[in-house]
Amino acid sequence: MKLAVVKPDHMGDLVLSSAAIRALLETYPDCQLFIAPKNFALARYLFPDAELRELALPHLNKDGKGASAGVDWRGYDQVAMLRSDNVVTPQWLANRAEFYVMPADTNDLHQSVIDYSVVRGLRGPYDIDTLHLGAARKSIEAKAKTRPRRIGLSIGSGFHANAWPVAKWVDLSRQLLAGCDDLTILCGPAELPIARTIHAIVGPGQPADRSRFC
Repeated sequence: MKLAVVKPDHMGDLVLSSAAIRALLETYPDCQLFIAPKNFALARYLFPDAELRELALPHLNKDGKGASAGVDWRGYDQVAMLRSDNVVTPQWLANRAEFYVMPADTNDLHQSVIDYSVVRGLRGPYDIDTLHLGAARKSIEAKAKTRPRRIGLSIGSGFHANAWPVAKWVDLSRQLLAGCDDLTILCGPAELPIARTIHAIVGPGQPADRSRFC
């Protein structure tokens, strides 16, 4: 079967979908993976044997560049779309593919679970953790069970709609500080005022200033 696997999202979204993509590659090693151009290096690392194709959609790029009008998957036996939003809809895809499967647009489920709903029908059940973590699963699970010494909290987001309210970061920071030796808030220039606010609320009173930002 000639299969197109479509994941035109950002870097973090590609990582979250890695289990689903590996599951499809196991069953359909000759499938073609359509991803955003900026994710090629990451995709080559995550899926070294996959055949990659470029797909830049304007609404997923900060500069608005890309082309969706010329997208055409009607030459494929099946299209596995691993994204759904207010642009990438069933109607949008139906005009570009004869046979396809795609998830419902929802914010209530983890991306790996959303992907599972798409991929299971194409290849059957699979273990998300095993395919996501691979050979490192045991060591990662063991590390997850130990008390962390130092935690880095990255508060940046590529799109404003993904940004978390300051109150949420404050609450999370307090919970993390209760179980670690040191918490560092990581941010870029755009998030610096937010980082300072979090540190001003959470940092004072911490023994040896266990909370800081950079």
